[in-house]
Amino acid sequence: MKICANCFNDPFLINFINKKGKKGECNYCEKKKVKCVNIIELEPFFSNLIDGLYNAVINFMPLEELKEYDGEYLWELIQNEWDIFSSEDIEVQECIITDIYFPSMSHEGKYILESYWVREYQYWGLDAEHEEENKKAWELFKEELISKNRFFPEKNFDISIIDLFLPSLLNTDFKVGSSLFRSRLNNAKIPADQMGKPNHKLASAGRANPRGIAYLYLASDRETAIAEIRPTKHTYVTVGEFICTKELQIIDLTSISLGSPFQYGKKIYDYVINRSILLQLGHELSKPIISDTSDIDYLPSQYICEYIKNKGYDGIKYRSSVNIKGFNVVLFDEQDKVVCNSTTFYRIADVKYEFIEES
Repeated sequence: MKICANCFNDPFLINFINKKGKKGECNYCEKKKVKCVNIIELEPFFSNLIDGLYNAVINFMPLEELKEYDGEYLWELIQNEWDIFSSEDIEVQECIITDIYFPSMSHEGKYILESYWVREYQYWGLDAEHEEENKKAWELFKEELISKNRFFPEKNFDISIIDLFLPSLLNTDFKVGSSLFRSRLNNAKIPADQMGKPNHKLASAGRANPRGIAYLYLASDRETAIAEIRPTKHTYVTVGEFICTKELQIIDLTSISLGSPFQYGKKIYDYVINRSILLQLGHELSKPIISDTSDIDYLPSQYICEYIKNKGYDGIKYRSSVNIKGFNVVLFDEQDKVVCNSTTFYRIADVKYEFIEES
């Protein structure tokens, strides 16, 4: 049986079929002269996903509960969680899953296929338990970094968990010629060659950098760059436009989604179960900064950035806390990566405040 890329929404499968497929007629959507592969070629991908995350309820659920249980079939569950199939026709989805995962179906196989399916570890509450353990470990680790042991912490928080995610978080949008922006307060226009990161002797602590280690903080646009330095009315700001001189390797913490489940292979369970800790780490970098924030409050996010830096990446991308439409980029080392090619001088005409009443 032949299947084409048009049968899927999943980018991993679409790319695989377009690369490996040969032109023919799809047996599922009936399109002609499209790239197709033998459907059995997709079996390893679906086996990793299904065996890694799901189980038929008849395999583990107590009989009394099983009698009353009303759930989803395997193809429904996969579609609802991952939006893999382009067709909304449940019969087409069932047919594809059957041909991939149960190609030579025995009587027992048919019985299992027609059962309801779930993520078994969710059923037993193991995902919530693991998430709570990760959260507790991170909070204890933060506390130790800030108030007890700075350089040789004793708490066992395994930061290497994020190694699983780094390749999928790599953002390749920052091509040669892409623009980013930096603002500085000054009463006179600052030349382009003076818009880079500060001298390390003058570098104060920031979200990503410890005091004395200078990183270059950039923004997605002029508005965000200006908002990030929080100017007051009638002050003057120089905005520099930085151009990428090489493609940047940036870890994107603005949208921590799992993407295609097929890219993780047999490690899919590890990715899904540990995603919550990555969301926490992303939150550390994007949470609003209040005026009395001290250097030590930055330690947890600095630790994350130092770890990512030592993995060889150029920087990180995180959400702006002052402009919902913008984002920020921190470059660990700007040399030979970006150059400021122009500056513009502005006077802040007005500043708008929005506020809510707190009890």
